[in-house]
Amino acid sequence: MVDINISGRSMFVSAILLCVASTLLVFGNCEEEKICPFLAACIKETDGQVTNEEIKGVTLKNAEDIPEKILCVFKCAMDKRKFIMDDGKIDVDKAAANMKDKIEDIDGYKDCMKDIEIKNCGDMKKIGKCYEKFFKNP
Repeated sequence: MVDINISGRSMFVSAILLCVASTLLVFGNCEEEKICPFLAACIKETDGQVTNEEIKGVTLKNAEDIPEKILCVFKCAMDKRKFIMDDGKIDVDKAAANMKDKIEDIDGYKDCMKDIEIKNCGDMKKIGKCYEKFFKNP
């Protein structure tokens, strides 16, 4: 999963983010009122198709309901953070290290994430189950 801190409240996206989830979403903590640089860069790459406002409040808790264009932003941010390896697998050690204070059971989280492959934007939904199961405050 991904932890985005916007306006003083945490939102989870390894991913996206991202995580998402769990990874996910996995963007790290950002300063209040700012979007993480990786996420901001990916939003910019959408040429206005996704805005900061659309990202606020999105979590992987209900991953099935997240629009594809937002999942693509989360995947992009995870790629930029190098949480997704060349084979599509999530670097679980890196993701877990980034989210260690947000995860209830680090070993369970790693085990949940180890077989997930992120090949396309829709695959970001796969981390939602790990997010719901292992994050302290989903």
